[in-house]
Amino acid sequence: MEDVQVGAKVLDHNTGRTGVVMDTAKQFAHPQAKPVFNFLIRWQDGQVSAIAEGAFRREHGFELLEDDES
Repeated sequence: MEDVQVGAKVLDHNTGRTGVVMDTAKQFAHPQAKPVFNFLIRWQDGQVSAIAEGAFRREHGFELLEDDES
């Protein structure tokens, strides 16, 4: 998920709301492990939340939108 940039649009299928990635961070569980990415998202209603990259798996309901979708 390194390719997710600040400003990317996100859709939460669980609630139907959309948001924008405000910031990204990565964590390392071990020096030789792959990083885990986290995203700070501002939703259209003004709320802000942090989600981990695992939220973008199909069963969790978050999706990155293309620029022309929203």
